[in-house]
Amino acid sequence: MKRVLIAISLVTVVVVGVVGHAESPAKSPIAGVWKITDGGPGGGRGGAQQPSLWLFTDKHFSRISNQGLGERAAFKNPGAPTAEDKAAAYDSFNANAGTYDIKGNTIVFHVQLAKSQGIVGQDLEQEVEVKGSTLTVKNPNNGVVFRLTRVE
Repeated sequence: MKRVLIAISLVTVVVVGVVGHAESPAKSPIAGVWKITDGGPGGGRGGAQQPSLWLFTDKHFSRISNQGLGERAAFKNPGAPTAEDKAAAYDSFNANAGTYDIKGNTIVFHVQLAKSQGIVGQDLEQEVEVKGSTLTVKNPNNGVVFRLTRVE
């Protein structure tokens, strides 16, 4: 009887260990928070880095950034922005979020929400490389490259 209990205990430990291990997803190499330090449309950003945050969990992403080299213009009257103020704010900001997959050096962004409605529902395939605290993302369709630095 004692041998049967020991055998059952050992089988239970092995099964729980295997099942627990199988259910643990691999951590994404890009999970964390990143900021753009160089690149984007038009190439390098020079010394005028715009605020940005790219957040990655193991499955989801959110990319938010100011666009252009200058500072975003503030509304002249924050309580009553003009149509021109709104257009300038819209044009100088970018945001999208959803899920992603990485296979080798390819990342596919499955866009579920975006400032630009035209990319919602699209799968945006790009090249990705991680070296230490630097993440490089390149769009093979237009050659735009973003270099990001890990924030956390």
